[in-house]
Amino acid sequence: MLTFGVPAKLYLDNGRNFRADDIRIACATMKTALIHTTPYYPQGKGKIERWFKTVRGSFLPWITNITSLRDLNTALDAWVHNEYNRTSHSSLDGATPHDCFLKNIEGRLRRLPKHIDPAELFCRKETRIVARDGTFRINNILYEAHEHLIGKKIGVLFDPHNPSHTVKVFDGPCLVHTATPIDYFGNAHAKRQNINHGNIEQGEPS
Repeated sequence: MLTFGVPAKLYLDNGRNFRADDIRIACATMKTALIHTTPYYPQGKGKIERWFKTVRGSFLPWITNITSLRDLNTALDAWVHNEYNRTSHSSLDGATPHDCFLKNIEGRLRRLPKHIDPAELFCRKETRIVARDGTFRINNILYEAHEHLIGKKIGVLFDPHNPSHTVKVFDGPCLVHTATPIDYFGNAHAKRQNINHGNIEQGEPS
């Protein structure tokens, strides 16, 4: 997306991971049409299955020194850009995918609007209620919220694979602050206003 622009359409299989809310929300944010193959119609998956076959036959047998998912993604990215996209394809009349892309790109390349942070496209936004002690939880990690949010319902935006990296706290549509994992000692000794918020319980994901 950052290299070749925002796609007009994203064509995916019907696997559970391909129907996740994260992908649906990201596509809606990018104004990208999300299309899934027709169930029980294997012909509709021909290109995807052919791609998987190429990866298994031309990429996986040659990779070495892979110790993490990051290493695998880096190797796959290099192979796609330097080999697959620059190799002649019979289905393209001998042209390369890269050549075909450049030939048809004029007037069609679309970039993300400046107000959209690419790093946040696949973040998850959920709802929490800030407890009386000014905290809320994400994946059993306790975070501190600003005192004026105690008892209020907030929106939290976070990376589901690394919730401790960045957690943004929203009051309605407004970004209030970036939350950090709780400082247990400081939180226990913090002075707070004596505000009666009723029977407040820790919120659960929406």
